[in-house]
Amino acid sequence: MAGIPAPQASMSAGAVVDKIPTGIDGLDRMIGGLAKGESILLIGDGGSGKTVFALQFAKSACSSGLRTIFITFGHGARELRQLARAAGWDPAVFEQQRLLCMIEHSQIEASRIELAGLKCPAPHKGNFTELMRYATPGTEVLIMDRLDEYAKGLSPAEFRDGFEYFVRRLRERGITALMLMDKAAPGVWKKLAMETLGGVIQFIRWENPRTGRGEMALDIVKMAGVQAPIGALAYDLSEGGFEVCRDKDRTYPNDSK
Repeated sequence: MAGIPAPQASMSAGAVVDKIPTGIDGLDRMIGGLAKGESILLIGDGGSGKTVFALQFAKSACSSGLRTIFITFGHGARELRQLARAAGWDPAVFEQQRLLCMIEHSQIEASRIELAGLKCPAPHKGNFTELMRYATPGTEVLIMDRLDEYAKGLSPAEFRDGFEYFVRRLRERGITALMLMDKAAPGVWKKLAMETLGGVIQFIRWENPRTGRGEMALDIVKMAGVQAPIGALAYDLSEGGFEVCRDKDRTYPNDSK
């Protein structure tokens, strides 16, 4: 797909934009949610909580009435439903309302699926043109878990051309996308994704200077509509899902006055 134009530059950090809450209270207090129509990258080690974050965002988007497609390449759809139920919500409620569609790539790679009354051929791994067919008319949010697993086997040039096309098409259609990537992904893929997308959140381990303890934290590298970086936000993974720990010494810009 050589010659495909690069995606347009993301909106400036100071622009006023519509946002979709992530459903993670402490994070929404800091950034107000994810900018509508932008593609956001979550990058971190396996087991750091990226999928739990993505599920919480899916719940928030569906609760706002946004039609959401959740494509999984690393986990099974059954496992995702179990994770959601463990966090206190049932995806079946939104699936019955046709607000949520969970698509397990491994189960449909050689078959056809029916989504919103339209026939959608299952894409071959790494084919970003085919992948767009999952975003059938009316799709408002797309979650991809994981980008690096889907693109496995592509050359750097193939990944660049396919990924830039994919992001451009999402932006043209106003689809808000959340893409997950493992920290162990090829460096050239990570660099391109971080430069191309409108937001980047890294999952890191750091030593909190206030407590002297090692913690898991979110590093908001950049985010449309937000002055970033904003520093590390410590988080926990609990039975209730993904929770950003509130810091009493910190200002939260989206707190109600």
